[in-house]
Amino acid sequence: MRLSEQALQLSRQVNDRLNASMFLQALAWIAAEEHARSR
Repeated sequence: MRLSEQALQLSRQVNDRLNASMFLQALAWIAAEEHARSR
């Protein structure tokens, strides 16, 4: 997860909106999965 967060930050720094949105979506899926497991 840490690498995805770093990739999102780098994508935003170089104004790469496509990759930034893909990494943001991946982080959302990870967060949803972690939330589902904690129930």
